[in-house]
Amino acid sequence: MSDLDDTDFNELQNRDRAARWHDAALLRHPDPRDPDHPDCDRDEDEEGEAANG
Repeated sequence: MSDLDDTDFNELQNRDRAARWHDAALLRHPDPRDPDHPDCDRDEDEEGEAANG
């Protein structure tokens, strides 16, 4: 039997759904200059500042 209760299960579902939504948004708007492009790790340079701003 699992130690997950309904709250934990719902939290995991929500995190998975958000990750899939973010990945889909990146595929729809791959250019970081696109205003609809969601933030991602690739958009930051070594110093943690936005690469496109």
